[in-house]
Amino acid sequence: DGPRDRGGRDASLTAASIWETMREAEGGGSLSFLQEGKGISGEAHGALPTETPDEPPSGRPGRVDVKQFGAKGDGKSDDTEDFNAALGAVSHGGTCFVPSGKYLISPRGITSRVRSNVHLIGAGRDQSVLTVTGMPAGNFLVADGDHWTIQDLAVDMADYFTSFGGFAAVVAKGHDWRVSNCAVRRIGRLGINAAGGSDGYIEGNEVEKSIASPYNNSAIITVADARKKLPERIHILNNVCVNSAIYVNAVDSVIAHNRVSGSRCGPNLCTGVPSDNVSEIDND
Repeated sequence: DGPRDRGGRDASLTAASIWETMREAEGGGSLSFLQEGKGISGEAHGALPTETPDEPPSGRPGRVDVKQFGAKGDGKSDDTEDFNAALGAVSHGGTCFVPSGKYLISPRGITSRVRSNVHLIGAGRDQSVLTVTGMPAGNFLVADGDHWTIQDLAVDMADYFTSFGGFAAVVAKGHDWRVSNCAVRRIGRLGINAAGGSDGYIEGNEVEKSIASPYNNSAIITVADARKKLPERIHILNNVCVNSAIYVNAVDSVIAHNRVSGSRCGPNLCTGVPSDNVSEIDND
């Protein structure tokens, strides 16, 4: 038999079957969507790249290691341009691996984006940590394309509260993407922001703010894109959010099995007025 969750249900869910499984959930044990850090498997999303933690990717085309481009990860050196170069090298598709280390990133953030078919993979959210070194001048990390992944790393925003409310640690755009098994520590304004797009997964992440704020305080938020089109079929699953809320504007989406506490923002989980057909299942 395959893996089971605490309620005895099959945890080997495909993207196609998740909706039916969610509808059957009635507040029982939390589904074990994440298995060994691989998230939900299924044809709709394809298999995630598999790298052994702290084992650099092979030298095959389309697979790079940020340390090949000069990143130190020593908590002292500025590794911003090394990340830009590494992501630039796989801009047409591939895997960018981030070994264990503390990588310092300048306030302007990583300006090379995670593009279509690019997978930014760390050694684990407690091992591969990207830390901003000053007041952010923009979004820290932006993924903009289709079929991309950000997985197994941490972003530390060092409690910087920007004057502009729209800056986020991670911005997710496009179709068929996922942010999984990551951590966003000490968020200032926003943690993970899904702006438009469709068929995205935000799953198994830890997002925390040091001190709760009653406004502009979202661990996870979904908003319309520049064309005012709301995100569609977004799945927000099994995340832990501390001192910050989940706020969703979306269509045909699921918010399930998240643990949200201390946000000072009403019930800790809110859906906006424009939302349509958003299911909330077994969230605390």
